[in-house]
Amino acid sequence: ESGKKIGAGKMPALPGSKQNRKGESPKEKRSRQGAGAPGIEQGQFSGKAMGGRDVRAPYANESRNESRNESRNESRNESRNESRNVSRKESRNESRNKSRNESRKGLRNESRNESRKESRKESRKASRNESRNESRNESKNESKNESAYSIVESFAKSHHKSPKQASRGKKRKSMVDVDSDTIAEVLEMLEVEKEALSLEVDGHKISFSSLNKVLWPGLGRKYKPVTKRDYARYLCKVAPVLLAHLKNRPLTLIRYPNGVEGNRFFQKHWEHKVPEFVETITYFSEKENQDDEFLLCNNLPTLLWLAQIADLELHTVHTRIDPEPDAKDLPRTFTGSLENINKSLLNYPDYVVLDLDPYLYSGKEAANEEPELNKKGFKKVSELASMLKDILDSLGLKGFIKTSGKTGLHIYVPVVRNADNEELRAFAATLAKHCYEKNPKDVTIDWAVKKRTGKVFFDFNMNARGKTLASIYSPRNSILGTVSTPLNWDELGTVYPTDFTMDTVPDRLAEVGDLWEDILYEKNDLQKFIEQVRAQDPKKTKSRRAR
Repeated sequence: ESGKKIGAGKMPALPGSKQNRKGESPKEKRSRQGAGAPGIEQGQFSGKAMGGRDVRAPYANESRNESRNESRNESRNESRNESRNVSRKESRNESRNKSRNESRKGLRNESRNESRKESRKESRKASRNESRNESRNESKNESKNESAYSIVESFAKSHHKSPKQASRGKKRKSMVDVDSDTIAEVLEMLEVEKEALSLEVDGHKISFSSLNKVLWPGLGRKYKPVTKRDYARYLCKVAPVLLAHLKNRPLTLIRYPNGVEGNRFFQKHWEHKVPEFVETITYFSEKENQDDEFLLCNNLPTLLWLAQIADLELHTVHTRIDPEPDAKDLPRTFTGSLENINKSLLNYPDYVVLDLDPYLYSGKEAANEEPELNKKGFKKVSELASMLKDILDSLGLKGFIKTSGKTGLHIYVPVVRNADNEELRAFAATLAKHCYEKNPKDVTIDWAVKKRTGKVFFDFNMNARGKTLASIYSPRNSILGTVSTPLNWDELGTVYPTDFTMDTVPDRLAEVGDLWEDILYEKNDLQKFIEQVRAQDPKKTKSRRAR
């Protein structure tokens, strides 16, 4: 309107600008303030201005960006811090664990090393001690064996006489009189095929039960099963000789209610009332420290009663309560005290017992099982028995031999009853050590079972009061029903334990008789020998009786 060009002068004032505020009306002022000009709060802003653009956008975006950046930064910082903390923690833990492990490992290694060192020291020490002990024992054994050897050799040279000259009597009749007609009657009654029978023997009633129960199972066709009936028959057939060796000797029962493959138990006393025909003896028991009653087997009814109660092995002591024929001066007071029993004839045996057990294994035995019967083992034990026979002959002593009924051999040297158990044990020990010295590769007297392997164990400790062995003609707990059987010395090397069973022994008796019939009348006087042993070692033997 003024004719001036736009831009030639000042730029016209915009509505709401400071240049145009002068002279504006209140309405315009209010309009300006409500138009959302800069400086107005965002919540009061409404509408669009400046060509339709949203005036809030730059501020909102900037706020969002700042918020996002701040959130991202915080998130990153937290993540980094967390990561650093985790890393530091892991690093610290790892360092600590490593340090602990190394420390523990060091301690363990140190402990192990110390333990190993200590173990080595103990092992070396034990080895040295064992070596020293073995050396000492060998030295002692050599010394003892030399002593035993010198005693036996010197005694043999100075007191030699033939075994026949050692005999102290003539053959005698059996000490037990068993009527042959009674035996025939009992055998006939046992033929009745009943499980239970009541027999009358010598005026006494004996009740049998389970007569067909198998007690020894046998093996194959050669070794038939043995029932209770068969066992009673066997005892009846051998009674005349068996009772002679059992008479007046305290008996130990070994009972097998279900046969030799079942459980067993030992019994020296009968807790119930004994049958009227069973004889007993009361004497002082060192183990119980009191007087006790012991069983004797002195007659046929008692022998048959033992069959009924399944006493399958007959074990007796080496002493008798009968003073005949050589102990009439010995006291017969058996009760009251240990002193009384030590002075009495029950402490003076009829024979020295030499028990030979082969420890040569067949290879079929279970772990910790005793060696089973095998030919190699029995050959070795027979060789040792032959050696002992030569030694006894050189000493002028007569010995009797029998199979044990299992794997070994028993040698009995009958003696005059003027030496007690302790003295006879010393005599047996001298013989054992002498045999060991002569043949240490095949003979042992060691109590450690593992050291017996491959050798024959010479057991001299059976010479003690109360010790028992299976009587001759007693069956053993072998499934074959083998019997402890007397032998002639010249049978060694030609016989085997399984040759003698309850089926074959009665026929052998009919053929060769009782080879031990005169054992109580073929006695050897060991006093000179015992005195020589005592002179060598006074502590070894000490007489319990003033002579």
